Amino acid sequence: PITVVRKTLFWLEVKDASRFDPDRFPVFIADRPGLEFYGFPIFRQPGLKCANHAGGQPTTPETVDRTVHPEEEPEVLDAAAWLFGPEQFTGRVLASAVCLYARTPDQDFVIDRHPEHANVVFGAGFSGHGFKFTPAIGELLVRLALDPHAETLPLFSARRFLAAGSAAVS
Repeated sequence: PITVVRKTLFWLEVKDASRFDPDRFPVFIADRPGLEFYGFPIFRQPGLKCANHAGGQPTTPETVDRTVHPEEEPEVLDAAAWLFGPEQFTGRVLASAVCLYARTPDQDFVIDRHPEHANVVFGAGFSGHGFKFTPAIGELLVRLALDPHAETLPLFSARRFLAAGSAAVS
């Protein structure tokens, strides 16, 4: 069971871009209730890239609203001011975009064998943050593909949804 949700991301204008250079500033994540605020240093595009990983409106690729609306900006502007101090920012959004996340109900990935075809392995539920785990995900998928006796990790098993009474995975 995977749900697609609409997410927005923003590039915020900072007063001193050198403070957010990749050589000085890391990828970051911070949270508080209702907010999983993350972002990236300034790289190849002006502005500090920021977004809220939490929440999102269920949608489909065909029906998603691809417009970022002005009322969506304050959450990220406030979060940036909360984490880094309001003096770091001009209050301007330089750019924004809409993306789609594919999420499982428990927010963990699915990396497993097909339940009816043991020679088929698959991974799902990576959108939004899976790229950070690419080496480990690739290693697990290769191990499952090459070793017919290899088991997936219980955390990533598709069968976990069957046990929870969710719809069948196929």
